[in-house]
Amino acid sequence: MNILLQIVIYCAVALAGIVISALLPVSLPSSILSMVILFLLLLFRVIRKERISEVSSFLVHTMGLFFITPVVSMVAAVAKVDDAIIPILSVSVLAMLITFTASAYSIKFTIYLMNRRNR
Repeated sequence: MNILLQIVIYCAVALAGIVISALLPVSLPSSILSMVILFLLLLFRVIRKERISEVSSFLVHTMGLFFITPVVSMVAAVAKVDDAIIPILSVSVLAMLITFTASAYSIKFTIYLMNRRNR
């Protein structure tokens, strides 16, 4: 019964994200809103992490299954963009490098601020 309650909590949060997404005047993905809602509920201790830990662990362990469909779709789409594959890969690699660099320096700066604050 405990697992069923955890699933109900996740479904309620997902439903709240869908409803809020439909009511907003701007287009925001309901999955992102659901994650923000769940984060806020955990942050303000409305939901304790122990209440959803079993289902959370299951979802994290099976996360790879959720990527199968997008990867298959991308492989199928490669045949359609065969002549533009080099520019697409170039932009993808460049974007990845920029994102990686920005993330690394953001973390480095955050650690610097935290160390400076602790002195």
